[in-house]
Amino acid sequence: MKSALPFALFLALAPAAALAQPAPRPENAPIVTPAAHDAAIALSKTVWSIVNGEPNYADMSPELQAEVKAQLTDLTAMLKVLGLLDTADYQGEGPGGIQGFKCKFAHGKADAVIALDKGGKITTLLFRPTS
Repeated sequence: MKSALPFALFLALAPAAALAQPAPRPENAPIVTPAAHDAAIALSKTVWSIVNGEPNYADMSPELQAEVKAQLTDLTAMLKVLGLLDTADYQGEGPGGIQGFKCKFAHGKADAVIALDKGGKITTLLFRPTS
């Protein structure tokens, strides 16, 4: 029989804050669905890859690959000014499964929309800097 001591020891050493319940979701906040979660991860990965000069084309649909390649200079310049993504606050789902986010970057803010197909490829990606 396994001992419960390691688990009990963890509970004894864990700070009270770590065991506290999460804050309740604000009443008007959109529910983060698995699709929104996947979109947030894809958004973060894509920003990182473009800022670092290695766009994640394998994660994009062929149509989006072509669009990103055509606009890569401008997209890279914009994202380098904004810096790496700090937070992406989910705003909800729009038509066609588009997921909306209010993004805070290291040096600015932007609204972003992203959509993934059933295979997880990014089909839509748009950034609009905000103040």
